[in-house]
Amino acid sequence: MIISGAHIIGVAIISAAFYGTVLLVLIRQPRPIKWFAIALCTVGVGYLSWTEAPAEIARALLGAPQ
Repeated sequence: MIISGAHIIGVAIISAAFYGTVLLVLIRQPRPIKWFAIALCTVGVGYLSWTEAPAEIARALLGAPQ
């Protein structure tokens, strides 16, 4: 697997979306629930980072050439 600039930008976009959603949805929940949700998001981002999905998302959102 080759890590390109588009791949890194895609992981950053996915991470920001995951963590932002978790923090907004769980704003009034106790701290352990938030930490568990963050752990689940971290596992999800780690899984997606081994696929081509982040690079494809970055190319689709930023309009970069394939």
